Amino acid sequence: MGVLKGFWDFLNTDIKALPWGEFADKGIAATLATKDFGKAITEQGSKLEALAPYVQQMGPFLKLLDAPVTQLVFSGLPFLSIGVGLLRFYRSQGNTPLSYEEAVAIAAQLAYLNSLDEVLRRLEDRAVKEKLQQVSLGTVIEKQLKRMDSAVLGTEEAKEVTTEFRRSLLAREFGAALTEALEQARLEPGVVRRLVEEVAWGTPRYLHWAIAKAGDSV
Repeated sequence: MGVLKGFWDFLNTDIKALPWGEFADKGIAATLATKDFGKAITEQGSKLEALAPYVQQMGPFLKLLDAPVTQLVFSGLPFLSIGVGLLRFYRSQGNTPLSYEEAVAIAAQLAYLNSLDEVLRRLEDRAVKEKLQQVSLGTVIEKQLKRMDSAVLGTEEAKEVTTEFRRSLLAREFGAALTEALEQARLEPGVVRRLVEEVAWGTPRYLHWAIAKAGDSV
């Protein structure tokens, strides 16, 4: 699923390089009109306007990618909404629209991370929280991308994601990646299993909304 890596690479390069502070102060169109951010981005000015509702939050959102997973809880950001907005913009950038399978994969990953946020919000064990400070969101995403690098998500597998997420290929690979990250933080095996199971159970709650908002062709 190279599309997953392509999406996150896009966020860590082109999107992160944009002056979100100036966008918030002057507006996207005005900033793009007065500065050179490369032809490709400038030509997408009208499509960038779709991100206008998130401009104030975009800088903090991108910083989360390098922060501990526990910062998801304190950021106060609508993580899934911003992520889906960026997915829609990412789709508009390419000459070839994302396939159904590709869009489902990215939407599912965003929903999974949002479920992780909700699980951590309910966490009360201080010792576990302290260990989670060692786990960055970027590390979890990187491990997910690595596990999905050679995976092929066909139409039937994509449909399974939407109907029986916990049994799907994505649930298994995302869960294995999260397990690895939590184990490296030296959490107890029982705690790791519980957290990973709770994240998988909670993902469908956000998945269908994410897929519906990702684009009309999904």
